Amino acid sequence: MTREQFRQAVLQNAIADIGKGEEDENNWGPYVEGLLNRVGIDYPASWCAAAVWSWISPTIDRTHIDQRAFNLLEIKTPSAKAMYNACRELGWLVTDPQPGDLIFFKRPGESWYAHVGIVEVVAYASNHTTSALVIRAIEGNKGQFPAKVRRYDYNTPIDNLLGYARLLNEVRV
Repeated sequence: MTREQFRQAVLQNAIADIGKGEEDENNWGPYVEGLLNRVGIDYPASWCAAAVWSWISPTIDRTHIDQRAFNLLEIKTPSAKAMYNACRELGWLVTDPQPGDLIFFKRPGESWYAHVGIVEVVAYASNHTTSALVIRAIEGNKGQFPAKVRRYDYNTPIDNLLGYARLLNEVRV
C-alpha cells in the first residue's frame, strides 16, 4: 500500500462514518462510546480525536505498518492537541493540504484544547475579484448536541487553524 493509498483508505473510513454521532447525551451514545472505549476512555468526553484514530487504525491493521510509527499509542490522553504534537514530532506537518491529510484547529479561547478532522477536498474558488483556497473537511464532535460526523467547508484563511498533517509523510511503506 502506498502512502497515497493509505491516506485515501483513511478518508474512505471517515466518509463511511458521516451521519454517526452523539445520542442520548452530549459526548455519548453507542457510536461515541465505542470510539472512546477504543482509546481507553470509558466516560463521556470530547471525541474528535477518537473518531480520527478510528479512521486510521483499521487502515494500519490492513498494512504491514508498525503502529508505533504513528507514536500515537504512546499518548496517555488521546486528544487532538496530543495528536497534533505527535504529528509535529514525526515531521508530518505540511502547508499544502491534500485529501487524506489531518486538519487541526485551536479551540477558541483555550490554550491546550484543539480539534481534528480529515481533509476531503482541496479546491480553488474564485469570483470576479478574488480567489481562495477552499477546504472541505470531515469532522466529528463539532457543534451543538447531537454532534455528528459531517462535512464542513472552509475558505482560507481559516480561523483558528493550527495546521495540516500528512499521514506517513516520513515513514517507509
